[in-house]
Amino acid sequence: MTTVRSSVLVAFAAIALAVAAHSTASQSSDNDVIRLIEPIQQKHRIPALGAAVLTSRGLVASGVTGTRKAGTDVAATIDDQWHLGSDTKAMTAVIIATLVERGKLTWETTLGDVFTELAAGFPSEFRAITVTQLLSHHAGLPANLAWREIADRPRRCWNSASTRSRPRRRPR
Repeated sequence: MTTVRSSVLVAFAAIALAVAAHSTASQSSDNDVIRLIEPIQQKHRIPALGAAVLTSRGLVASGVTGTRKAGTDVAATIDDQWHLGSDTKAMTAVIIATLVERGKLTWETTLGDVFTELAAGFPSEFRAITVTQLLSHHAGLPANLAWREIADRPRRCWNSASTRSRPRRRPR
């Protein structure tokens, strides 16, 4: 994990701890969040950094520090639109790693192991794909699958996908 990702994860953990420590019926103030994320924003010299803490109760705390554009004085705000990029890849990897640490999965767990009730309908190549292969893009899946088409007619799409590619060997 890169230093930036480590710092962001530490920031989110710190925010969660701060919120838990200060949590009552009301929201934690935005200043608490800003105080936690501002050093990260400055250390990595990024124009702005925002964070939010969500629980089952909804938004608990949020804050933003920095400017909308590098080299300007226009402050970023909580109401600005933020481009989130490809965050789901990192979030998915963290969630899977957490499940591995807790012993719920292994890096060699297959789709067939996880989706036991559905696996009979999967092509055999799909059943054998491991968590490691999925996360490292070595599962042999074709690029840019038509997910809406798959949801409507899964067997037809799976069969055409499995004939075009095979899972690749696990990276070392």
